[in-house]
Amino acid sequence: MSYGPFAPTAISTPTITTYRSFLQTVVGLRPASINRHLVSIKRYLAWAVDGGLVARDPSRVVKLIPRTPQPPRHLTDREEQALIAAVSQHGSLRDRTLLVVTLHTGLRAEELCGLKREYVHLGRRSGHLTVYGKRNKYREVPLNNTARDALTGYLQTLPRGIDLSVSLA
Repeated sequence: MSYGPFAPTAISTPTITTYRSFLQTVVGLRPASINRHLVSIKRYLAWAVDGGLVARDPSRVVKLIPRTPQPPRHLTDREEQALIAAVSQHGSLRDRTLLVVTLHTGLRAEELCGLKREYVHLGRRSGHLTVYGKRNKYREVPLNNTARDALTGYLQTLPRGIDLSVSLA
């Protein structure tokens, strides 16, 4: 099958939208990949307009496919163990405590940095953190055994006068 020479003037808006649909339905590409293709076409046609090869840019009205943000991925048990092992081997007790508390409570970085010693409530079989999160909203985050053990071990190494937020941040 012979197509003949390529002419930028042969590209039309319906051709580009058909190509976008083809990439989406037949080829099954994800939005980011399809958008990469479309941006390449848009840049080529903008260059062609600047060079006088075409009178108008048919790709200007073609919309990119909106990207849907992916939800955060949960670490597998194996990945979590590897992360803890790496920080235990190469980091300090503080680093390990930060990581364990973050993994087991889901605290945001800002919430973790804002923790004070009086916000940590540890019992023998229970415990919780008092957290002031986004827009200063109050909540209590329960601590499982692993997070309690990490915090207990770390708090015992701190001198009495040092605030938890200064030592964790």
